[in-house]
Amino acid sequence: MFHWFDKLSVQVKLLLCFAIIVVVGITAIALNLINIDAINQSAQDIAANNTATRNLSDAQISFLFQELAAKDFLLTGDDSYIDEADSSSAAVGGFLDAASENAPASSQAQFDELRELQQTYLDAYNTMVDQVKADTDLTAMFISIDKADSAGIDFDNRVDELVVANKDAVDAELQNANAIATRAVWISIITMALFTGLGAIIFLVARQLVEPIRAITTAVTQLETGKFEPSSLDKVAKRRDQLGKLAELFQKMAREVASREAALKAQVEELKIQIDVAKQSQQVSEITDSDFFVELQNKSKALKRGKQEGGSAPAK
Repeated sequence: MFHWFDKLSVQVKLLLCFAIIVVVGITAIALNLINIDAINQSAQDIAANNTATRNLSDAQISFLFQELAAKDFLLTGDDSYIDEADSSSAAVGGFLDAASENAPASSQAQFDELRELQQTYLDAYNTMVDQVKADTDLTAMFISIDKADSAGIDFDNRVDELVVANKDAVDAELQNANAIATRAVWISIITMALFTGLGAIIFLVARQLVEPIRAITTAVTQLETGKFEPSSLDKVAKRRDQLGKLAELFQKMAREVASREAALKAQVEELKIQIDVAKQSQQVSEITDSDFFVELQNKSKALKRGKQEGGSAPAK
């Protein structure tokens, strides 16, 4: 499956691994930065929704104080309760504005409805106050009270709906943040796995680089001592990279050196033989040319002549 990778040179393999590490690292960093931004945005949305929920709760409580102050005014006729009601009414408006600023844009229509209900209640409340001060008949007063109570009930219901919606939004944001965090963890795990795998590949590539160099170094040492066998580099010479070419050239050089050494030894042996023959001829010549050897030859010839003459005398 990865035969194409084996055909690459060592330098290309290392560069390829380095490039993959850089690309994976940059991609992982970019994805994690995106996840961090998404988590920060989720955290901001959660904080905004929580703030809006608190403001809605405060508006609901202030609205309740407003209703209580209005009822106390109806029971006692004390104008101080009108001031309390006005103060609570202003607080309701402030809390609604604060909640609206922190709430998502999709819920702004509901806040507008709450403001209308608050205004409806205020209109009914002001009418009721005027009726009490003017001693209006009870029928008209009860109509104003019913309008105020109805607006108050609708206000509470709408606030409850918004609080529930905000809580659901918070839950959704929490789930989204958890999903993003899980994705970030998986990205980190996958990145570490890729780095581990690439580290293993780099180790194997480095090993492929070190072992042939070690073999060639050993071959050089053996060549110096005359113990080199070209077949010891066959495995390295089969490689298709620069090391393989180097091993092949080294084998060729070693064989040529061995061949020249053999030829030189043969020439030396032949020369030795020629020198030995020459020496022997010289030694023989020296012996035969000596006076002693000449004298021996003469004596030998004289003896031979004496024998010949002795053998021919009876015939006469």
